[in-house]
Amino acid sequence: MAKQVGTRIIGTFGNIIYYKWRGEYYLRTKGITKQSPQAKKQALLLGTAANLSGRLRKALVPIIGMSKDRKLMYRLNNVFRTWLGSNPKKEATTGSIPLFKGFSFYGKSVNSYFTAPILVRWENGALSLHIPACSAATQKQLAGGRGYLTVMAVCCNPDNKADTRICYTRVNMDTNDPQNAELYLEKRGACIIVIAMSVNDWAAGIIEAIWGR
Repeated sequence: MAKQVGTRIIGTFGNIIYYKWRGEYYLRTKGITKQSPQAKKQALLLGTAANLSGRLRKALVPIIGMSKDRKLMYRLNNVFRTWLGSNPKKEATTGSIPLFKGFSFYGKSVNSYFTAPILVRWENGALSLHIPACSAATQKQLAGGRGYLTVMAVCCNPDNKADTRICYTRVNMDTNDPQNAELYLEKRGACIIVIAMSVNDWAAGIIEAIWGR
């Protein structure tokens, strides 16, 4: 049996059984108790998911703080586990990862503060964001004051634990008109890029994730 790393899953998925024993969480292949090659592969996947989740949470401290919320950790670990289980390395081109979009670190959905979803475009290392005008409810919350958005992009290489790159910008919220923002992030080799945003101190979440080579 193999110990789960960074997750607390109970149930059966395919040929793998996830279970709790003596207060700890393990996984094994159906019908046997020793660690099979498939169980070892799953343990490696869980370890990689926990590593990527930890690197992302550490990079995003400016907008999510030094969170000790273990439920948040497990939720993000599970998103990475599901994504890695889809074998993203088989993808030869850059593309959006819908699985991450809308993930909330705290508060309600970031997009709910605007009249339409925030759009992100990635091209040659440049991230371009189109930020719609604030919703009527957001304008009321601001009550004539000026809010701000903190946008962060984090690039993680799954095969190199030391390769994590970050860029960020802060944008004053314009209550009446759409805005554009740009960030530049060098991409070296296969990596996942996660774009997250906080709205004042009201909410923070992932607005886009991109996988590319």
